Amino acid sequence: MGRFSGFSRQEASGQAAKIATDALWTQENGTNAYKLAGIIFIGCGIVWGIISLIPIMVGEPVSRCMWMWIVAAVQLVAGSILVILSNKSKAFQKWANRDFEKDKKKYFK
Repeated sequence: MGRFSGFSRQEASGQAAKIATDALWTQENGTNAYKLAGIIFIGCGIVWGIISLIPIMVGEPVSRCMWMWIVAAVQLVAGSILVILSNKSKAFQKWANRDFEKDKKKYFK
């Protein structure tokens, strides 16, 4: 049972990653794609933050959950930076659009 449930989680994680990747490629330009990536990172950071509360609720020491808070913080910060740059920085927008088009041509020949 343990192996099957692990496989199911791995399969679900793979499906979620595919859905997110497909959503990024459907964006009209790189600015929107990077902004969406930032939003996805923020969402993942929030989920990690919530998941990190589970061990505490079952009596685990806080020190065993610190790595989860670090992962959540990194995702929240990285996502926030992407969203801010996508909205505010003309230089980033120019780069993101060029990078997106280059990669789109490369992967969707």
